[in-house]
Amino acid sequence: MENKGVFAALLNLMITCGDEALAQHCKEASKRCSMLSKTIQNELLNCILWYIQQEIIKDIKQQTIGPLYSIMADKVTDIANWEQLGLVVRYTKDNQAVERLVQFSQATEITGQALCDIVIKNLMDLGLEPENCRYQNYDGAGNMAGKQQGLAACFNRTRGGVREAPYIHCSSHDLNLALCHACKVPSVHIMLEDLKALGLFF
Repeated sequence: MENKGVFAALLNLMITCGDEALAQHCKEASKRCSMLSKTIQNELLNCILWYIQQEIIKDIKQQTIGPLYSIMADKVTDIANWEQLGLVVRYTKDNQAVERLVQFSQATEITGQALCDIVIKNLMDLGLEPENCRYQNYDGAGNMAGKQQGLAACFNRTRGGVREAPYIHCSSHDLNLALCHACKVPSVHIMLEDLKALGLFF
């Protein structure tokens, strides 16, 4: 079976589920005006991104406590070996904590100040005031958590003397580090291997 990509597979699924208008369009549209090119796909994805971001921002601004939120960010390297910075906002909705990924941005530099500039720009582009951020959550890398030049310190300096948004080390990274260190202990390593084998047995 030939893999034509996720977008084409979704279109085929909709056609097989009975979308006659889409089936007729795909059958009769000329190659020059099929509206299925990669450019159109990217435009559709950007429209979907914009809509989702607007819904998230609307939720944040409609909170009973005001437009308060917190941020989480982490860097990842993509398949092309570019650094990407993922930005997540955390807020409350119906008295429940909600976390939403709102943006991925290419990070050409990974210094604390450069990452801070990206975060501030993303928040402003989304219509969120950095002064309404109540805490920051990152991993413990120096460019994120450094007391002088890390993203957390730079972010607090750029907020213009408004109440600081305290930096909190990411608990998931803490757990990961603890598990990595624990796995170096021979008895823990053997126990985890036995547990894995037990799970595969059943």
